[in-house]
Amino acid sequence: MGKHIVETKPRVSPIYYAMLIFVVIFWGIDPILNAHFYKYYSAAVFSAILTFFAFLFFLILSLKKLKHLNSDYLKIAVPICALNAVACLLQRIGLQYTTPAHYAFLDHLACVSVPIMMFIYLRKRPKWDEVASCFLCLVGCFILTGMSFSGLSFGIGDILCGTAGLLFGICSASIAVFAKKLDITLYMMIHTAAYFLVSLILAVSLNFIKIDGMPMETARFTPEPELLIVVAVFGLVDIALCWLCRTEAIKHIGPATVTLTMPFCAVITGVASVILGMDKISPDLLIGGGVVMLALLLPIACDAIRAKK
Repeated sequence: MGKHIVETKPRVSPIYYAMLIFVVIFWGIDPILNAHFYKYYSAAVFSAILTFFAFLFFLILSLKKLKHLNSDYLKIAVPICALNAVACLLQRIGLQYTTPAHYAFLDHLACVSVPIMMFIYLRKRPKWDEVASCFLCLVGCFILTGMSFSGLSFGIGDILCGTAGLLFGICSASIAVFAKKLDITLYMMIHTAAYFLVSLILAVSLNFIKIDGMPMETARFTPEPELLIVVAVFGLVDIALCWLCRTEAIKHIGPATVTLTMPFCAVITGVASVILGMDKISPDLLIGGGVVMLALLLPIACDAIRAKK
């Protein structure tokens, strides 16, 4: 009697889920910290400082691996990293021209671009629960931010943040499909280098590009040594460590799961702002957070049911 071989999905190590949880928590408090640092630095200058120290960190880690750089990194890592850097800068700059509510909602347009790109790359059709989770994530973030249809209007900040969200989704899908075989430290070295160069170029150029006689973003820098040390440490965690963990999570867990988990950052932001007295508990916060949690639990429950069957 022949034996039937059943293919099972490889078990993902809990360490990658722990990495993802850490990123969600830290990036949940990231907007609160950024709001403080923006008092001393403009967005592009602030990003340039963060990414410079993050690049040095990954350069040191990669010194013994530089000989392994080949054409694959040029063809795969450089385009993805450059696109991701542009998305990060668009989001940071756009935040200054829009409300945090619009910023939070438009960031999750990545939920739309990830399944589209996975279909383009692999002809992989999204499962019904992934589609439903994307919809619930968007609805939850919409409620969480307290936006209304009558009050929704798009300006330059909304366009920048919305474009960034779509680009983040494209980058997440591209990492999962093309970057699995690339060394993570070399990849992150290229990522932070591209992020730094884009930040530096925009910090200089936006200071000279004027709209109605005013610079798009006036370069602002506070040369206090103590503050620079704090910013350097913040950059190592926010960009170096968090992006390292997120990239590993995308590679091993999958872009859809990572993208669907990111909206939980908005819940962390809401809780932290309430604790710090920056916001008050409201129906929008409670209902929106509940819908986002439902969106996160739906694909997990469906996967468990499918595995049982």
